[in-house]
Amino acid sequence: MTSERTIQKKDSNRKQIVQALLSAWIVFHLLAVVIMPNKNTYLGYLFARWLEPYANSLELASNWNFFAPEPGMPMRLEFETVDSKGDQLVHDFWPTLRSPWRKIALSHFIMKGPPGGEALFGKFLCGKNPAASSVRMWKNSYGLPDLMEVADGKKNIKDEILVERQWISEWNCEDRSTL
Repeated sequence: MTSERTIQKKDSNRKQIVQALLSAWIVFHLLAVVIMPNKNTYLGYLFARWLEPYANSLELASNWNFFAPEPGMPMRLEFETVDSKGDQLVHDFWPTLRSPWRKIALSHFIMKGPPGGEALFGKFLCGKNPAASSVRMWKNSYGLPDLMEVADGKKNIKDEILVERQWISEWNCEDRSTL
């Protein structure tokens, strides 16, 4: 009777060990599947030493960068409306700092694309500010802190640094053309 219990206990222990090892492998594999396609993230940085050889052997670690870890600098349109005397009426930025992601993506698409966005913005801003005789526009590009500086607590992800302020054009509100 005791030998049967001993055999059952050994079988139960083996089964638990196999289940634990299988569970650990499943978790490890899922981490590789989730993290390695975008290994340039903070989690990718932390786990690459263990996951990268495994992911490379299964070709899970692609170089396709599905999630665009380096999407480019955030951009914002800076504008000022001016009356017929040359006095500033409004000075503002589009999109605002707390804009929804859709508007931020739209601004990035418009300002990074071919010229012509200034006409769209010029007409819109002239219509929004009837007293304006012209609208001056600049494209502002912002740099973001380095991933490791944020991870180490040296900087905040919201810390934006003005990298470049580039003149776009001045839109004439009276005859609807660039000056």
